[in-house]
Amino acid sequence: MKWSVIGVVLFIVLSSASLYVYATNPARQFRVEVFGEVASGSIYTTGLNLQEFDPLLPATQPFLASFSVTGGLLSYRETESSPLAYVQYSDGVSSYALLDKESKLWSSRILIETTGRTHYLAVKDNPHTDIHGILRTGPDSFILPSNKSYTLADGTKIESFFLEEQFLDGRIGFTWDSLDHVPVENSYTKELRTYWLENNINDYFHGNSVRFANDGNLLISGRHINQIIKISTTTGEVIWRLGGEDSDFVFQNDPLGGFNHQHSATQLTNGHILLYDNGNLHNPPQTRVVEYALDETTMTATLVWGYATPGRFTYAAGSVQRLPNGHTLIGWGMEFKMDNKTPRITEVDESGKVVLQIYFPNDVGFYSAYKFE
Repeated sequence: MKWSVIGVVLFIVLSSASLYVYATNPARQFRVEVFGEVASGSIYTTGLNLQEFDPLLPATQPFLASFSVTGGLLSYRETESSPLAYVQYSDGVSSYALLDKESKLWSSRILIETTGRTHYLAVKDNPHTDIHGILRTGPDSFILPSNKSYTLADGTKIESFFLEEQFLDGRIGFTWDSLDHVPVENSYTKELRTYWLENNINDYFHGNSVRFANDGNLLISGRHINQIIKISTTTGEVIWRLGGEDSDFVFQNDPLGGFNHQHSATQLTNGHILLYDNGNLHNPPQTRVVEYALDETTMTATLVWGYATPGRFTYAAGSVQRLPNGHTLIGWGMEFKMDNKTPRITEVDESGKVVLQIYFPNDVGFYSAYKFE
């Protein structure tokens, strides 16, 4: 086993923008364990200030960070508020959402960083650009997430999940609203954030990831409907539903009977669906990574691979990524106690053997991690 400790001595780190020099600081200490051969690429992640999400939690300095293939710190950049969904593309473009900590709406700004310029994007005509995933659809276009406010006929206030494709020159492309396609009655929970409770609003869908399916349509994860839906990018109509109240698929070979409150749903090259199952509604609550083979003739979803750490439960956030060499990178999301004794990032091989783990400092919030070439 190989150990390395980051943040104990003076480091010089070369970032894409400039040369950074910083000295020992407890808030910048990370611990890495390497147990075997790891997949190529650099890891991109963020640190969140938990106090921006709950005033009773500790305050820490939020940051963007990248790590080498074996976990060595490559870059570290402090941010004014909590950043989420940090993605680096092969052409040097990067994107992330920056929480607007002063907004009662839990809004964010989307930052697209290109060579020599930063673009600040927000959904047009909607004050609540969301803090979750951003999907790049072309060289200069991105799908931005948001929550859109409605008052129903019976007076109930809700937040739908609204997507807007936006070009860097301001043009608008594809748009989609969950309220047009997914019934409010399908929700399993109400959001517990202060804003929604104070305003009696049901965040009924709570979209948290948007990815391309293999055929070019979209996969959307709705946390509060416990469902992955595939939608047409031409019509916006739902093609199929996996999980939740009205699933088109029956789960097979899954001892827990499906997933719930999930994040980070992707379709693999073999057509399987890989996702991070937070598992808030399992009995007892438990978190795992699951991979399902879908049969669209028999309409079955068969569990073919999974990974879990016994007893571990992350109530929110989290990510999973299948890497080109067959390994799986897991970002462990949010736990009730965020300490430096439990890994936030884990890479496992096809058999589930751990080959890499990265530990964060105490009390630093965590959302996701991805590895890019």
